[in-house]
Amino acid sequence: MSMKASIAVARVIERMQCDPRLAYLIGPGSQTWDDLTAAYAEIHDVPVDDYRRHLESRLEFQQLPGIGRAWFDPEEV
Repeated sequence: MSMKASIAVARVIERMQCDPRLAYLIGPGSQTWDDLTAAYAEIHDVPVDDYRRHLESRLEFQQLPGIGRAWFDPEEV
């Protein structure tokens, strides 16, 4: 993996730890989570499952308004 790609992976993971909204959107259960954590584990030569458990324990999650809910009242349509 290129140096720029390694930096990008690290920056997104750092941001997830600071922004619970981002962690909610691309955290555990998403393809992005799988790809980011696999890339980070590969870069740092650590077992991916161990790294995922470690990172998940450091994250907070905040659901975004409107995600998973209708933007309108179906009764009014």
